[in-house]
Amino acid sequence: MLALARVTVPRLPHLRHLSTSPYTLAPASDELLALKELVNDGDHALARDWLDDFVPEDVPKTSYEVSYARSSGPGGQHVNKTNSKAVVRFDVFRARGTWLPPFLVPALQQSPYYHAPSLLLSSQTSRSAPQNLAICIENLHATIVNAGRGLVRGQTSDAQRERVKELQKAEVRKRRVMKEKHKAKKASRTEKGW
Repeated sequence: MLALARVTVPRLPHLRHLSTSPYTLAPASDELLALKELVNDGDHALARDWLDDFVPEDVPKTSYEVSYARSSGPGGQHVNKTNSKAVVRFDVFRARGTWLPPFLVPALQQSPYYHAPSLLLSSQTSRSAPQNLAICIENLHATIVNAGRGLVRGQTSDAQRERVKELQKAEVRKRRVMKEKHKAKKASRTEKGW
């Protein structure tokens, strides 16, 4: 009789994925998801509003993968024996157009966390894996917002517009005075016969 050997697949606890439930909010409108670049003031206003309303809870759990590893540093024997370091891998191109506005992709590719085609963030500041995961998600949110803030023009207030107009008028007056001085200088040369 032939005996069958039981084959077991080793389970790696540090490769557990928590990203199973989809997000419940619709963080971006269809109009914003169609923006590949910011061209006019309306585009900038739309993007600015989205960035102002975007919170860490708006990052869909299905858009990133979570893994855990052993951390190092303070924490004693606990960090040496448990997988408390959280590593989040966020695929930029998979999220583009589904909930992430496409105009953010080039800016995210310039991020120091970008390792093609994903953003790779990790945290080992806490002894707790869930706390490290929360820190990673907050860092991911901050990276997305900072990339957006670098692209979106700020809204100009009426006071700022008035100040700019006054500065432009002062510049015109200053230029006129400099031209008059230059004109007088040239006129003095022709009087002396140079």
